[in-house]
Amino acid sequence: MSLTSLYWLAFLGYSALVIGLGITIYRKRTDEPNTQSFWAAGRNLSGWSRGISKSAGMMSVSWSCVYGVQLFYWYGIGAVWLLLLPWLITIGGFYVFAPLFRKLDAFSQPELLGKRFG
Repeated sequence: MSLTSLYWLAFLGYSALVIGLGITIYRKRTDEPNTQSFWAAGRNLSGWSRGISKSAGMMSVSWSCVYGVQLFYWYGIGAVWLLLLPWLITIGGFYVFAPLFRKLDAFSQPELLGKRFG
């Protein structure tokens, strides 16, 4: 078996696994799907889960890896602060502003604008 055939076999197996998992979860769901349950998990996530999700979304793999490699190439190991400092500042902002955001009766920016301007 050639290496190309092996790659295709692995890709098709992975695709079948993902599709099968999606179908299984679709059949097991009990509630009517809506945007609230999709985007916010019905507001049933723990603080740690929300924090990790926010951090992962903000500092995605493409930003960290591609930009990080470029910075390390340009500046050496000292460039680690150019990756960590913006992340730490943003996480600190989340910590400071979280009580303010919790007081809002909106989940997303469009929902917030809708409540403010109709």
